[in-house]
Amino acid sequence: MASITNLKSLQAKIKALALRYGNKKPVVVVGFTQNYALHVHENTKSHHKVGQAKFLEQPARVMQSELGRIVEQVTARSQSLEKGLLAAGMRLQREAQLLTPVDTSALKASAFTALEENLQSASANAYTYSQALKAGKQAYRLRKRQESFDAAKSKAWKAAKRKRGKR
Repeated sequence: MASITNLKSLQAKIKALALRYGNKKPVVVVGFTQNYALHVHENTKSHHKVGQAKFLEQPARVMQSELGRIVEQVTARSQSLEKGLLAAGMRLQREAQLLTPVDTSALKASAFTALEENLQSASANAYTYSQALKAGKQAYRLRKRQESFDAAKSKAWKAAKRKRGKR
């Protein structure tokens, strides 16, 4: 399994901040709720026109020091480690969404960032939103397909009518 460099340094900083601002150790989760998210994330053999595999892991690796700075700065300003972790989580989520492969946009829309204690409601909201987006796009495609079919049918009907009129 791959390891994240400087992870111990980041964990030490977070522990120091936790001690400084209270013993409560908040946990922030960044994730995606679509049932196929894990498969798309881990399938490095698949080619995507837009986005890539490891769309969450790769920015987490690249942005380690930036995320640590965000936690430090926001925590110092707000005196809340939770707010610092949430700000860093939102930054990571944004970068992950930019790298998320796009088909119906449901996967990208299913991204969420939440405190662990709010995880269930946050992930449920993200899932509901992504499903609505997916359903809306599918309905749009069906409507366009029906319009195309209706136009072709109308064109054929008019051609047949002209043909009958020439007899």
